[in-house]
Amino acid sequence: MTVDASAEEVWRWLVHIGQDRVGLYGYDWLENVAQLRIRSAGGIRPKWQRLRVGDAVRLVRPGWLGLRVGMALPVVRVDPGRAIVLRQQPPASPWDGVWSFHVVPHGPRRSRLLSRSRTARGGIFLWLAGQAMDALTLVMTRRMLLGIKSRAEHGPEASTTELAR
Repeated sequence: MTVDASAEEVWRWLVHIGQDRVGLYGYDWLENVAQLRIRSAGGIRPKWQRLRVGDAVRLVRPGWLGLRVGMALPVVRVDPGRAIVLRQQPPASPWDGVWSFHVVPHGPRRSRLLSRSRTARGGIFLWLAGQAMDALTLVMTRRMLLGIKSRAEHGPEASTTELAR
C-alpha cells in the first residue's frame, strides 16, 4: 500500500499494533461484536514506540473463546523504522507461520507499507481452518493497513470519515 507520508511517520503508527497496546487499526466495531475488546488509538502513545525481539503482539485477549492465554505472536525481528517480523509455531500455536510488516521509503514524503504472511498447515483440519481464515485475514489485514495509512497521512486528527475510506 502506498502511503503519502514519510516512512518514519508510518513506523510510528505501525509499531503500536496489538490488542493490548493501541489496537489493530481494523474494524473495531466488528472485532468488538466478537468480544475482542479492541479500540484503535487515534494518537501516538510514546510508551508504545518501542518494540523489541521477545515482545509479543497480542491479537486476541486472554480468555476469549476459551483461549486461556489468548493469542499473541512473538516478535522475532525488529529493524527499527523498517520491519517487524512475528512468528507463530507449535506448541504455542497450532500453526507454523510468519507475519511481517515492512515500511519502505519511496521518496521524502511517501512510503510503501507491506504485510506478508506465510503459514504451513499440517493435517486436514488445520488446512480447512486455514482456508476459511484466509479470506477473513485478507480483509482484516487490508483494513489494518488502511487504518495505518490514514493515520500516518492525516495525523491524530483523522476523522471517522477519513478512516472509513
